[in-house]
Amino acid sequence: MNNGDYEKVINFMDEMTQPIIDFRSHVLKTFEKLFGFHQSNFWLIDDHSNLVNPIRLNIDQSTMNDYLEGCFQWDYHMPKQIFHKLPKQRVLRIEDIIPVERYEHEAYYNEFMRRHGFYHQMVAYIINGGKLLGGVCFVKPKSDKPFSLNDVKSLEIITRYLSECMITFEEKQQDQITCISEKEREVIELVQRGFSNKEIAQTLFISIHTVKKHLQNIYQKLNVPNRTSLCYKLQGSKNNLILQ
Repeated sequence: MNNGDYEKVINFMDEMTQPIIDFRSHVLKTFEKLFGFHQSNFWLIDDHSNLVNPIRLNIDQSTMNDYLEGCFQWDYHMPKQIFHKLPKQRVLRIEDIIPVERYEHEAYYNEFMRRHGFYHQMVAYIINGGKLLGGVCFVKPKSDKPFSLNDVKSLEIITRYLSECMITFEEKQQDQITCISEKEREVIELVQRGFSNKEIAQTLFISIHTVKKHLQNIYQKLNVPNRTSLCYKLQGSKNNLILQ
């Protein structure tokens, strides 16, 4: 790593000290800003080592649907496939897992990556206390430079920092949730389903004025300015924590 790489790492850490509403989206946008990684996903990893609830940056929904509908089974970066490598290395490129010559002849490249204009892939796994919390996946077209060894080394540092950030962020959110009443949880669930204030009022048999009052209380308790920010915050949460 050179001085420029260390500067990016330090700047990344500085960015993560700013007030954050949507942790995972902020992480992806910070990688784009500082490292030029324009296309990425931030997955959570459940207790069965499955990838769940992805947040996308510059990745089409149709691409994600194609992946989720079957192409994921060919992905070399699936946690169950590479778990044995993680004690020594938390950031892996495709070429760290499989020879490039073999990759170019296999289904993951020909049926998914190439079809969607991708070639290079790198995943940074976020681990805390031996438990997989999430994975940040970066992709590039073949015309772009491959992910470098310096990229890997930089992200090895950042992922260790992110593991602590992610735990801290989740703990703060859990503290906020304890103040949410049962009726406010019902309102939140309907907001997530796209209901208008009028529809919420009709569903819960309360007035629109009462709905607005509940929403203002929710915004204040969860430190968000509006329903859009509320939905982003819930989407970025590890367990969709309000509704647990």
